[in-house]
Amino acid sequence: PPRSPTVKPPVLPASGTVVFTGDGWLERKQDVDAQEIFVGANIFVPTVEEAAMPKSSPSMQTIAATKISGCKSDEPNANGWAFFVHEWGTRNRQLRLSWTDTKSACHELTSKTTLVPLDTWVKVGFSLSKDARRAVLLLEGQVIADTFSGLGTFTTAGKELPMLSAESCLQDRFLGFNDGSLHIGAHAPQPKDAKGTLSHLFVGFMRQLWVMRTAFVSASPDGDNPVNGPTPGLAKVTMLDMHIPDVESARSFLEGMRITERVIQGITAPPVTYVPWSDKLRHPLVPIPTSARGLL
Repeated sequence: PPRSPTVKPPVLPASGTVVFTGDGWLERKQDVDAQEIFVGANIFVPTVEEAAMPKSSPSMQTIAATKISGCKSDEPNANGWAFFVHEWGTRNRQLRLSWTDTKSACHELTSKTTLVPLDTWVKVGFSLSKDARRAVLLLEGQVIADTFSGLGTFTTAGKELPMLSAESCLQDRFLGFNDGSLHIGAHAPQPKDAKGTLSHLFVGFMRQLWVMRTAFVSASPDGDNPVNGPTPGLAKVTMLDMHIPDVESARSFLEGMRITERVIQGITAPPVTYVPWSDKLRHPLVPIPTSARGLL
């Protein structure tokens, strides 16, 4: 049987960073889902006091999604996947992947032991393979959950189930064509959710997001992988490589990639902002320490 190789995410040069404050998200009008798909991101989740969190982000922090939140598979725009930090109703730092089939829109894979660190840059990713009936979660290049090997935890609608039961859910997975959008930093919006509470907006920083129409599990055990390449024909399967080159050209760069800014209803501030990359960042929702105010 295939083994799960260690993945070495790309090393990025210093560049621009997208700042998400729970007011908006980025969106690409393109169907990116596929039977074989790999999604990776470089994120920074800051420590923010619960009282300072916006109503759009009480717990779950969405990295990217093609679907709405919720467990009803017959709802409009319920098909596809969602990739996020924190289990619903908690701030437990679990990295989680959710997908939809005929029975539920919240089949989820996670690790209860290997958690997303706060206040630091971390590379995260997932793979979904319909052919292999396999889902994989990665954190800093290491496999932390895998339906094939039994590593991690599989749940449906919050109920923990044997990992083997994930196979049928993956084989029957509904692809997320919905309204034809990839949502970066949010679940797909819902008509009656003016405040964005059901979109679970991301609060933090994002440096890169890449989407490939190839599965991590399709790589040979000891061979090349799309994120530690080189891989022949990689350009043919890469759907998106959102690597902000610098702050000054960030908006024009995203427009060139057909990525637009979206905002929840009633918000007049910019949905996202851009700052230079740094390994130490202070999020706008984190107050300046009293001892440092006179120095800034």
